[in-house]
Amino acid sequence: MSPAVPSPHAHTLLPAGLSAPGPARRWAITTTDGQSRSGYLPPWATDDPSEQGVAPGELGERLDDVNHYVEFAGRTVSVYAPGGGEPLVRDEEILHGSIDCNPYAPGDEPRIPVVNIRLSDQSWLTDLGPEDLAGLAAQLREQARRLDYKVRPALIAARDDWAAHHPPVPDA
Repeated sequence: MSPAVPSPHAHTLLPAGLSAPGPARRWAITTTDGQSRSGYLPPWATDDPSEQGVAPGELGERLDDVNHYVEFAGRTVSVYAPGGGEPLVRDEEILHGSIDCNPYAPGDEPRIPVVNIRLSDQSWLTDLGPEDLAGLAAQLREQARRLDYKVRPALIAARDDWAAHHPPVPDA
């Protein structure tokens, strides 16, 4: 990572003009001695990696760094993070992600568009292809059903039982 059937609304997370007609965009990196490498710049890519005046010895490194991406928002939830002293409750975005394509990725890393999803600050699901993404979506739907139809009723029953068998705790 460089950090089912699509929804008909999926295009809304990508910039307008994704399917706009016209010539394909291109990026180019040119060195001070005239070497040049260029490639396709997808319409959804947030940044253009084009550069001029690159030292010849840095061309390979610059190509390794080419990353076409577009981000999509996650959801904000309140999380508990125990600290060295007092516990900390903070809002944190989860399931934030991006579509990434690294055309010069090293080794076995994918050189095609993949999805990367940040579970939380330090945890990512990376290099998800279409089938992987469909599998994750199915798992999240199953978890949502479990929360709705098993955990929530169990929580309501536990609260009802608690209220029936435990005296109210006075306010401190």
